[in-house]
Amino acid sequence: MFDEGAVGAGNFAVILEHAPHCPQGPPVLGLMAAIRMLFSWLTEKGVLSMNPAREVKTERFSRTEGKTPAFVEGEVQTLLDAVETSTHTGLRDRALLGVLAYTFARIGAVVNLKVEDYYPSGKRFLLRFKEKGGKEKELPVHHKLEELLDHYLKVTSLFEPSFEHVRDVSAHKRPAR
Repeated sequence: MFDEGAVGAGNFAVILEHAPHCPQGPPVLGLMAAIRMLFSWLTEKGVLSMNPAREVKTERFSRTEGKTPAFVEGEVQTLLDAVETSTHTGLRDRALLGVLAYTFARIGAVVNLKVEDYYPSGKRFLLRFKEKGGKEKELPVHHKLEELLDHYLKVTSLFEPSFEHVRDVSAHKRPAR
């Protein structure tokens, strides 16, 4: 039979101390989760009267820096310059990549943008993103992104301002098909 007195919190401290080359982090936390589940199962089946691993505390894990690398200076422009712009598709792709790079918006929000979601507000232009859960988020448009979007909309005739120097919200309507 199993000797309950042989397993205690001290045993878990030794296990955590000698965990394979892992500082306190996800691998150790996963190991402790597996041990807790094993002892929970033994308790449910009646082999143990109580779960000795339940009381063992591990440090909370929190990552302070993300894994996603940021763009280095010049990388965005290099990426955008690499897109073939002799076709409408190429211009669209460059505009999409520009929106992703300059706004850090979710891809789902970017591909759901409509021409009406790009509109003036004072001297600046804004993009209105429709996010998860029906939320809307408005972001100011970077001047380089504004150039990309204006060029794409002008070449594809999706956006035809009535005056060259003044943009009107009503001009952002899609043409009737």
